[in-house]
Amino acid sequence: MEAEGEAISFVTSEEENDLHGIEKALGKTIPRVTLPDFDYKAPPPPKVRGREGGGGRYPREPRGGGGQRRWRRGPPRR
Repeated sequence: MEAEGEAISFVTSEEENDLHGIEKALGKTIPRVTLPDFDYKAPPPPKVRGREGGGGRYPREPRGGGGQRRWRRGPPRR
């Protein structure tokens, strides 16, 4: 069964070799799209530390709530 759909990947110049490897595995080239109003030479914004974007001590609960907690404090159960 072959999957259908559309995927979008953002690739930096440092990742070009990885993209070529993917194309080789697929046996075809992946089309490139260049956005006309995007400044490709601009540096990335500085990373912000804090709660924004997650990365807390414990994983977030899935949306919809309910269910058992996957993580708990203390030693593992035997």
